[in-house]
Amino acid sequence: MKDIFYSYVSTRACYDPAKTIMVCPPSDRAGSMEEAAEFAESSGWKALCEYDGAVLLIPVVPEGYGACDRELLCRLYEDYRGSHASQNGKSLYGRDGYLWCWETLIYAVGYGDGAIYAGNCAAAHPSHFAALALVDGVPDDFSDWDEPTDHWLVKNVSEGYDKKNRDVAQAVWLIGCTEADTSEAEKRYEEALSRDPATRELDHGLFLRLSREKRAYDMTLAHDILCSFFDRIIRWKNGPDGRLTIHLTREEMYTSGKYVWGSVCEGALDYPYAIHLPKGMDRAAVKGLPLVISMHGRGEPAWLFADKNGWDRLADETREFVYCSPDSPGNIWQLRRDGIALRHMIEKICDEYELDRERVYLSGFSNGAAFTREAGSFMPEMFAALSPWNGPVRVGGIIGMEAFSEGFAESGYEMPYWMYLGDNDPVTNALDLKLELGTILSLDGCEIHEDGQGGLVPDEIWTGEGHYTETAGYAEGDRFRTSLYKRKDGTVMAGMTVMKDMPHGAIMEQSRAAWEFMKHFRRPGNGKKIEII
Repeated sequence: MKDIFYSYVSTRACYDPAKTIMVCPPSDRAGSMEEAAEFAESSGWKALCEYDGAVLLIPVVPEGYGACDRELLCRLYEDYRGSHASQNGKSLYGRDGYLWCWETLIYAVGYGDGAIYAGNCAAAHPSHFAALALVDGVPDDFSDWDEPTDHWLVKNVSEGYDKKNRDVAQAVWLIGCTEADTSEAEKRYEEALSRDPATRELDHGLFLRLSREKRAYDMTLAHDILCSFFDRIIRWKNGPDGRLTIHLTREEMYTSGKYVWGSVCEGALDYPYAIHLPKGMDRAAVKGLPLVISMHGRGEPAWLFADKNGWDRLADETREFVYCSPDSPGNIWQLRRDGIALRHMIEKICDEYELDRERVYLSGFSNGAAFTREAGSFMPEMFAALSPWNGPVRVGGIIGMEAFSEGFAESGYEMPYWMYLGDNDPVTNALDLKLELGTILSLDGCEIHEDGQGGLVPDEIWTGEGHYTETAGYAEGDRFRTSLYKRKDGTVMAGMTVMKDMPHGAIMEQSRAAWEFMKHFRRPGNGKKIEII
């Protein structure tokens, strides 16, 4: 039987990733399409989704939630996430007029028996949701709590991956229920938070909220849920079950003071950028430091991307560099349009903060990685090293036409290079990346040896045993496997890391490893040769 549901797509949704907000009203207010539509209005969720640029889904349950399986909410997302057409004629380039409902931004709200049902769905599939708000109802079915997770973000997990549903941290706000009603659920949620390495050391009050007072099912309550809870929480797609994280809201990104915003204009287009100075350092203190630039992926505006990969936290920890996260027009980078703007951005930032122009490092994720590769080869004199992450190769006009800009292979520019990909990344793979690695090794004076299977033989391999250790700052060092490529003098000039159980995502420790590599290089006089420091 086909699922029946009410949906509303914001007219403001276009280039940015869209939240998917699933609302489960009390069953006596969701028995028909008309009742679901009325609840969307009266609860305030339709208006809030319009304001937020989100997609609203409300299941229609004529026979009540008892007739629905616990797969329904997950199924509604999976079956329809690519079917929501832009209502304003604008959409992310390459999406053919449809919105991008991100896997990291799925939220559920339940009221009454709808809260019980939504909580039960999340108990069976905890990794699917970034956060839940349950009003006047608490889940009562934890029968799948000790079952293996469906690890829906990574279908082909490595041998030995055995995470259970009870191990997956959830962000839950329980509203309007007594302590006696919530005690069992609270205990389970708290234990999951304590077992999850990503949240073990964090304040669990950020993820598990309790409000005993009764609330009306109106706009005020929905606004509180959206703005003080959902907008602060994300489940990054960086492992089989994702990672629950607190992040800055759009407003906080611009007003918190953590980032200083600037912009350049090129070709009648504005290019905003966020600058993060290491914590406790002002403009005078950062004089002479290098600059690390991290380019967002397709569909990831800087306000959402800037703290994704941990460059900001690493800058605070090491106090060794200034971090910049630029924004592209329409949330996509394209060399022919944006290359000159990046040059002007670098020049402006280095002049304004008196940074070391011989130590500018360019990194990027996905589309940002492809742009890193192309921009770094288009103007190699600007960069001391490159670090592309999960960057597609040869995907045409959406990302880039070639692995490198024309003429780079014959340019004579040395280019230290540190790349990443996930072993479950559908966008790229190690054999594709051989296209770029071979060019880099030739320019850097490394010997090239093919392995007979389309790959290149490394000079050394680093893993979690002996190198990516917890004492060295790698909490997930067992996920790293890095092939190193050296010159005859033993200098490591390139590295390619395959991340275990990694979809199209990234973790902070990758920033750490990339920085440990890149910081040893300088481009004297912005010439063709690299200096080891």
